[in-house]
Amino acid sequence: MLTIAHPMPLPKNRFVLRAIILTCLGFLASHLVWTTTKAESQETLVPEPAALTITDDEINGFLFRISEGIRSKVMTLKSEPVERLPLPFLFEVSVGDMKDTWGETRPDGRVHTGTDIIVPLGELIVSPTDAVVTKIGYDNRGGNFVVTANPGGEQFYFAHLDRVAEHLSVGDTLKPGDPIGYVGNTGNARGKSPHLHLGIYYKGLDINPFPRLVREFSFEERTAALEQILATEKIMFGANNDGIRFLQRFLIGKDIGLSSEALARAGATGYFGLLTKNALAEYQHAAGIRPASGYFGPITRASMRMLGIH
Repeated sequence: MLTIAHPMPLPKNRFVLRAIILTCLGFLASHLVWTTTKAESQETLVPEPAALTITDDEINGFLFRISEGIRSKVMTLKSEPVERLPLPFLFEVSVGDMKDTWGETRPDGRVHTGTDIIVPLGELIVSPTDAVVTKIGYDNRGGNFVVTANPGGEQFYFAHLDRVAEHLSVGDTLKPGDPIGYVGNTGNARGKSPHLHLGIYYKGLDINPFPRLVREFSFEERTAALEQILATEKIMFGANNDGIRFLQRFLIGKDIGLSSEALARAGATGYFGLLTKNALAEYQHAAGIRPASGYFGPITRASMRMLGIH
């Protein structure tokens, strides 16, 4: 605060008085400008806290209504969508194999709103992200389909499936690489090449998946997914499942002898028959696993893990 010990008498000349007043006002104005500028230079923007999970508004825009029990699981998904998506397969397809089918016209006058991925019949489809299964069904257009809730309030629509993955149920929580179903040509794809129709929806509006399908599962991601499947499936004579399909791929890839060559000609069908048993025994003999009987036990599993499944 400015104080004057010995105040001087104000001048009687009004022009001199006016000059003094204007000088004082100028000083005060410049002081205020300096103070404001200093304060502005110290401003900080406090961001609003971002939502950690997807919102009720986004869930209310889902394609199908979900129960409160499933809603609580969906609410644990992250608020941001996965922009760089892996292809929803562990084998048989790469990014370079795909083309953008978004917007193509269809015979009934529709415009295609999704990505069609041509893959051999029966190939396993897996979830590309963390997800919650919200709908499993069948309709004349999509055939056998699965819908999942995904990060960022999105929903993924997997259509034309030959069949849904064993034991998959509405409300299941999925990790990347967990089974969804098997490639087919059901619904209005009957008679056409087997393929997966992948659609992405946000608040009921469709989004082109193609620009975001930019990578494949890494070796580490693929191995982790396969180990999980091998651990949960029964790999035994007479069974038919994905674990056996991956075992057959492994044996065919090793190409050790006559039995693996015969298995390669038959293909990885997922059925554990005599051909697979003989090829497994052949591998066990070459790997020093005894007895080489074609029984898939913990030592054989550990050997496959060490060598890797391609």
